[in-house]
Amino acid sequence: MTQYHYIAILFLLLGLLVFWWLRRHFRTELELGWAAESFRLQQELLQEMFIAESRKSGKPKGLQWVSCQFDSAPAFIQDKQHQRLIVLVEMLIQFEPIPGSDMEDNPAAREPRLGTAVFFVQKKSWSTEGKIFLNLRIQNAYQTLMQSLSLKQ
Repeated sequence: MTQYHYIAILFLLLGLLVFWWLRRHFRTELELGWAAESFRLQQELLQEMFIAESRKSGKPKGLQWVSCQFDSAPAFIQDKQHQRLIVLVEMLIQFEPIPGSDMEDNPAAREPRLGTAVFFVQKKSWSTEGKIFLNLRIQNAYQTLMQSLSLKQ
């Protein structure tokens, strides 16, 4: 082979590498665009799904979930370990004390509380496990979540 053949092969490999990188980059951008729009359109359903899952947890102790409302724009995080997109969103949550619990006489039990809820999308389907970081804004919840994900690796 001549010197020109080597140069042609090098340019071909370089072109394939650039094509792969661009395809990967734009695919991620398209997925984020789809996820943001899909999240916005399904907001009420996701809130209901979140409350249903959160009620199963029994937390916080002595309180029952009454309602929640999204309180911020969602933050999207790529979870490469589980091949899914994680979405954090601040919520305003309303609780009621469970009759007979220690919280029944606590006036703060009925106060709305801030929390950051965790949703995820995997294979174009939204889901939640009812996980919430109570009293944490998105930035702090993000740091806590990243630490827990790195510990699981």
